[in-house]
Amino acid sequence: NTTQSWSTAVGVDALKVNQGDYNTAFGSQTLYANTSGSSNTALGMNSLYTNTTGYQNEAFGFQALNKNTSGNANIAIGEQSLYNNTTASGSVAVGWNALLTNTTGANNVGGKWGQQVQFSDGSVVILILKSSYIFILLSCNFIT
Repeated sequence: NTTQSWSTAVGVDALKVNQGDYNTAFGSQTLYANTSGSSNTALGMNSLYTNTTGYQNEAFGFQALNKNTSGNANIAIGEQSLYNNTTASGSVAVGWNALLTNTTGANNVGGKWGQQVQFSDGSVVILILKSSYIFILLSCNFIT
């Protein structure tokens, strides 16, 4: 962390070159390349690794949102979810490899097996089931 404040880093090279405010990074090389991106949360080795200017992203899991550079307001929960996302904003991925290949498509929703659903008005109703838990997202509005 070079010049900015209100950020927290735990892990080898977490927030290595950070100059953005209000970032939270837990895990080795989380938010590693972040320059001016702010209000990001990364939990898991290499999550949000290449993020530079993206803001308000949430990445939970090994390499979640790994390739994101300037995409904003994305939520990735699960190992390598939204892994290849670079500039897309407003997407939600839940589960291992969810939306793995998405790079620039915005306002997507991906479940455990990588299904994609896009809604032009930004709202979604989805139920994602797994044997030990249930996620329910009702009428979520994406920031665009």
